[in-house]
Amino acid sequence: MAQSYPIVVAQYKIKNHTSRTEHWNIVVLQTINHAHVFEVVGNSDTYAHVPRTIHNFARLRDLRGGCSVGSIAEDKLDWLKERLREVPVLRYEPSFDCHTWVFEALHLLRDDGIVTDDTSERRIRAELKLEEERWEESEDTVEERLFPRH
Repeated sequence: MAQSYPIVVAQYKIKNHTSRTEHWNIVVLQTINHAHVFEVVGNSDTYAHVPRTIHNFARLRDLRGGCSVGSIAEDKLDWLKERLREVPVLRYEPSFDCHTWVFEALHLLRDDGIVTDDTSERRIRAELKLEEERWEESEDTVEERLFPRH
């Protein structure tokens, strides 16, 4: 049986953005540091979906935790990479940004049965606000709760 990995919406502090104070992406955590990251990067005229694998997730300077939204079997990671390429990336659209892309991706993955049913904007934003508070108080954030150090 294939191992299952948590899927989280991760948030990162950003500065000098016209309307957002945090960047969001979707992350599959194999370990506290080994992560498959799916995100939209750039600005309104250069947005692009950029999947990547990183090996220092919990040590990222601007990481402010995240919100667990589901899990995926190890043998479905390649499928997930291809599936998330189907999420539209809109350029020159003022209402589109990384938050919009994440919600569109979550809707698609919810329909596929990969993420939990409660991926509402209200729940995600509320949980990420709590995560920010946990981070500010030096409490465990999602990656630390998912992969506790003994």
